[in-house]
Amino acid sequence: MNQIPETAIGTLSLMPSTATEVAKFSKLLIQGVKTGEINPLQLVVQLHALTKVYEEVREEIEENVLKEADKFPERVIERYGARVEKCEVGTKYQYATSKDIEWERLDSEFRTIERKRKEREEFLRALKEPMTAINEETGEVYKIMPPFKTSKAGFKIYLTNSK
Repeated sequence: MNQIPETAIGTLSLMPSTATEVAKFSKLLIQGVKTGEINPLQLVVQLHALTKVYEEVREEIEENVLKEADKFPERVIERYGARVEKCEVGTKYQYATSKDIEWERLDSEFRTIERKRKEREEFLRALKEPMTAINEETGEVYKIMPPFKTSKAGFKIYLTNSK
C-alpha cells in the first residue's frame, strides 16, 4: 500500500524528475484526459497550481541554489536526473546613462513614432466600415479598411482559497 509522504520534499519526490519520467507522466495525463478518466479542468488547475509553486519557490531560493552550485567547481553540474548549468542569464544595458546625444535623439524619435503608431492603431480599431481618405502630402485618394481581427478561444486560471 502506498503511503502518503509527510514532508513537502517527500511529496515532491513522487513527481517525475528526469526527461524520460516527464515524457511518460505527461503522456499518461494526456491519455487520461482523452479517455475521460481525468477531468481536464481539474488537471489544468492542478498543473497551474504546480506552476505557481515552482515560480514562488524558485524566486525565493535562487540565492540558495547559486550558493549550493558554487560548491561545485564545474560549470555544468549533473545531478538528480538533470544538468544544472551555472551561467549568466540576462544582461541589460542602460543606454540613457551613457549621455550619448545621438542615442538620446534616436530614443526620442522612437518614442514619438511609437506613440503616433499606437494612436493610429487605436483609430483603425475604431473603424467599423471602410472609409475614404486623402494623403495630405501627395493628394492621393485611398481607402482605409478596418484591420482584420483574429482571436483564439482559450482560458485563464486564477487560484482561489476555496475547493
